[in-house]
Order: sequence, then structure tokens, then C-alpha cells
Amino acid sequence: RYPPQPTPNNTMVQVLVDVFNEQDEIVEASSFDPQPLKDAEGVDTGMLIWYSKKVPKGDADVDIGCGNSFGGGGEEETDDSVEMVNNCIDLDLGFGYNAMPFGSKSELKDWFKAYMTKLRKKLKTDGASEEEMAAFKAQAAITGKWVLSNYKELDAYAPKSFETENCLIFAYWDDKANASGSEAFVAIGAGLKNVKY
Repeated sequence: RYPPQPTPNNTMVQVLVDVFNEQDEIVEASSFDPQPLKDAEGVDTGMLIWYSKKVPKGDADVDIGCGNSFGGGGEEETDDSVEMVNNCIDLDLGFGYNAMPFGSKSELKDWFKAYMTKLRKKLKTDGASEEEMAAFKAQAAITGKWVLSNYKELDAYAPKSFETENCLIFAYWDDKANASGSEAFVAIGAGLKNVKY
């Protein structure tokens, strides 16, 4: 990844990483602004959602990731020779998400149960209070219901490391994603840690 650049207000870049492997950058919070995902009734699902977009990938030898910031634009945008990539999935311009489809809803359920057990054990080891553990358990039930009920709408991705027992990212098409033509991504908030660079 490029060295962090100072932002106009001199704040540091915030990145959400996997709590089990901090080398796995899931999304840059500073740019993508992940928000809590609410269900149809307005209940917090325990998931975070952020939106991607398609960006031009420059010449493989001279890719500086700046798109059309140096002029051009117009004609290039419709040029079939310019490869358009997703700014989350792409390895060079994004976070290197790896497609990892589940063969069935029961496979997704098995992963979810194992992952929540792993997160619960980590919380306990890290010294969470009984209240925090109870809140985690209650939230996990809501999260599980949302994930499983949306099985057909979710496409699973592993992070760059391809560690499939840790945090997974799911492509999800809501109204905003459909309108933009690029998928949204969701991940379980409890499995992410905010770090600053």
C-alpha cells in the first residue's frame, strides 16, 4: 500500500482491520465511511456497510491510482481499452478481496457459528464484562438472522490473506448500490478494529 498521505485537516488515516489479523485491511474508514447497517425495521444488524465504485485501472506498468485527475476524462471514460475495476475488490487499487462463495445456506450458517464462537472467546480473553458478553450474544442473534435471511443476496469474499475462518466481507446490493451500479460491502462490526496510520 502507498504510504499514508496527510489529509487536509491533518487527521490520520483510519483503517478497519480484522481483529484476528491486523495485516488484513478490510476497508479504509477515512474514505469509505462505513456505517451501521439497519434492517427494514431500523434495528442495528451488527453489520457495517460501505459503498464501492468502479474506477479506471491505468497501464499496468504505470499505475498511480489517480484515475483522471491529470485531465483526459471524457473520451477515456468510454474507451473500451481502459479496464474498470472495483475500488474495494481490486488488489492494486482496493483491498484485494477474494471471492469465496458458499455452496449452501448451511455452509454459511456453519461459518457464522464458528466465527461468532471465535469472536466470543476473544472478547472473554480480552476481559469483557458480563454485560458486554450478554450484549455481544444478543447482537450476534440479530446479525445471524440478517445474514442468513439475506443469503441469496450476499456474495462472500475473504480478505487479502484468504483466511476464511476470520472476517469475511459480503457484497450486497441495496437501493443505493443498484443506483450507482457498484456493489455495497458489509462485514460484521464486532470482527473489525479501527487502527490509525
